[in-house]
Amino acid sequence: MGVILGFIERALAFIETALLVALLLAMIFLAFFQVILRDFFHSGILWADPLLRHMVVWLGFLGAAFAASQGKHFAWEMPRPKNQALGRAFGAVSNLSGAAASFLLAFASREYVLEETTYGHALFRIGHFSFPSWASADIIWFGFLLGGLHFFLRFLNPLKEENR
Repeated sequence: MGVILGFIERALAFIETALLVALLLAMIFLAFFQVILRDFFHSGILWADPLLRHMVVWLGFLGAAFAASQGKHFAWEMPRPKNQALGRAFGAVSNLSGAAASFLLAFASREYVLEETTYGHALFRIGHFSFPSWASADIIWFGFLLGGLHFFLRFLNPLKEENR
């Protein structure tokens, strides 16, 4: 069971890392291109700034989920007990409560995204293409869901060194 959980955890972390790198590179390129256009050609891309702002939100939520996979996310600060079994129990409670909070936030934010979908607001337009507001807000519930999944996987696999 631990091997399968470890594989799932590593696969999710790999995908998140790839998405984080791709997103960060796209942001750097777009911001640099925008600066070049403004400074040298007195022009710019109208939709670049709002897109970059929303990409920062995506980067933050994906980064938070990745941090949860590495055990570097928020944690309860308490002294480490001398008893390893008690330490694992504290880690399990911490991971389970992190998973529960993340899943509740994912559910609540999914409701928000569904409301955004019904209103159909556009964040910006690129030619005839309209970028809907829900597409940017989708990362909120998805990020909480990923983070909760990482906490839950860490709860199920208490023998991992980072859980102690």
